Amino acid sequence: PNHHRGLVALMRLAERENSPHPKDMRYSVECYFDRAIRFQNDDTTVRMLYAQYLYKQKRKPEALAQLQVATTLAKDNGFTNYNLGLVYFELGEYDLARAQAHKATALGFDQPELANLLKGKNQWKEPAN
Repeated sequence: PNHHRGLVALMRLAERENSPHPKDMRYSVECYFDRAIRFQNDDTTVRMLYAQYLYKQKRKPEALAQLQVATTLAKDNGFTNYNLGLVYFELGEYDLARAQAHKATALGFDQPELANLLKGKNQWKEPAN
C-alpha cells in the first residue's frame, strides 16, 4: 500500500477522471491513503502526497493536519524537512515553508529552490542567528 509512485498515479487518474473513486479501481483514493497510513504510519512521503491530494480536493485543514504529522515525524532529516517546505509552499503556507527551509539548511540540506520560490513571493527572510 505504500508504493509512492502508485499513489501518485492514482491521484493523477482521479484528477483526470474528476472522481475520488476512479472507475475500475477497487477502492477510493482516500481508502488507498488510509490503508497506506495504517500500514506504515511513519511514512512521511505518504502523508505529504495525501496532503497534496486533500488540498486539491479543497480540504486544506485536513491537508495541513497531515503535514503537521509529517513534520513531527521528519525529526532531523533535512531532505524530508525540505520536501515538507515545498508542499507547504504549494499550499500557500509561506511561513511554514520558510521554517522548513531554515530547518533543512540547519540540518545540512542546503538547496536553493525553496528559498528562490519564497523570494519570488517576497516571503523569504534569512534565519535569525
